[in-house]
Parts: sequence; structure tokens; C-alpha cells
Amino acid sequence: MAEHHPECRVSAFDFDILRSAFKKSVSEERIPEDRWRGHAMTLVRELTGLDDVDPDVLDLMMRQVNGQCKNGFAIAEPESQNEPYDPALFAEKHGLPLKSAEIIVDANGPSRRACDAAARAFLDAVATRNKHRP
Repeated sequence: MAEHHPECRVSAFDFDILRSAFKKSVSEERIPEDRWRGHAMTLVRELTGLDDVDPDVLDLMMRQVNGQCKNGFAIAEPESQNEPYDPALFAEKHGLPLKSAEIIVDANGPSRRACDAAARAFLDAVATRNKHRP
């Protein structure tokens, strides 16, 4: 993955909002796939105020667009909050080791909201523990 800079970070919560806005706009505006990256970058910049957008965020946004391309246009499908996460995508989304992601998804699934909340709590706990380690 690319090097991350704190000023370029997007929270998991903000990422979900950005991805939803991206999927909806791609579908409604019938944006061809070859223009997705530029559209995603513009969207992230407009909605977050960030000038420097992490390329990994853009890649993940575009990779997670559900649906198929038909005649070069995306057909976005609504994402159910009760569809279980794929542990590998969940791990990548939250920057977790795969084993941790599997445990969180297994313990909190199929609710995506519960899984996302558990991942944030886990990452906060790890960060707190690491601050207090000698």
C-alpha cells in the first residue's frame, strides 16, 4: 500500500459515505468506467476538503462499486446493511489483519454497522494500549 499521511486520511465512516455517494453518482450520471478515478478524486476533494487524496482510497472506492457494467456504464445495486462482509475486504477497509477481521465479522455479522463499530472500537483499543506501553 502507499504511504499514508495523517492529513490525507479518511475515516471508515467518511469512507462509507464517500463510497455510497460515488456509487450513486456513477449510476445516476451514467459515468463510464474510464472516468471513475477522476470522478472519485473530485468527489473526495469536494466532500472532505482534502487537496491530497490517498490513491488507496480511490482504488477501494472503485473496487467496491457493486453491480456490473453494461454498455460501459455502471449499474449500482443497493448495499444491504445485513449482508455479511467479506473478511478480506473488511480487513482492507479498516486496515486490520485478516484474522482480526474474521473474528470481528464472525462475532458481529451479518450487521455491517455492528462490524464497522466493532472495528473502530478494536482499533481505538489497540491505539490506546500502544500509547501506554513502556
